[in-house]
Amino acid sequence: MKVLRNLMVEKAAKFDSKFTQEQLELAQKMPYSMIKKLKRSKEPVRTGDVFVCSLNGKVYYYGKVLAADVETRDYTNQGSKEGFNVVFIFKNKTDKKTLDDFNPDYNNLMYDCGPCLVHSEHWSRGIFENVGNVPLTRFEKKLDYGFFSPDDYATRPPYKGAVMNLDRSSIDHIPKFLGDYSYISDWGLHNNIYKETILDPSLLEI
Repeated sequence: MKVLRNLMVEKAAKFDSKFTQEQLELAQKMPYSMIKKLKRSKEPVRTGDVFVCSLNGKVYYYGKVLAADVETRDYTNQGSKEGFNVVFIFKNKTDKKTLDDFNPDYNNLMYDCGPCLVHSEHWSRGIFENVGNVPLTRFEKKLDYGFFSPDDYATRPPYKGAVMNLDRSSIDHIPKFLGDYSYISDWGLHNNIYKETILDPSLLEI
């Protein structure tokens, strides 16, 4: 499916409309120190892995890997990139690095954190820390998610304005969960979570 408008720009504008001007200015000034490093791991990332990440080292937010070690194409069309993973990050929080409080709600996600593509380095650098593995449910296996390509990828798919699956095959509708077909950095990911805490400061509390 191809669309004539940038769906990700629309998504960002809708989210930003929730902020007051003062909140929006604050949301654009996330201290780099808020990217808290957790336990590093070089273990292979697996589908179903449940992990946590944190802004303050006291409150942890759960995430889950819905597809591990996927192959994506880079921006320059010079070839495929390996070692990427599709993750969703929830507002579901805990003060323990265990599965005890894990209660995923796909209607209560962190902004632009589902689906998103992250590299396995997020684990080896301690951005994410695994707390267990929970096999995908039937609901998760059929989850309606996809990716949008706002940029021009030259002569090869994904083409500009494409709504697609991970394998770059076209989707004939706009999925319920739409992510950007690009890789999110630790800064970008934590900044999205930080913005949510500006709107709802209770996310920083247990």
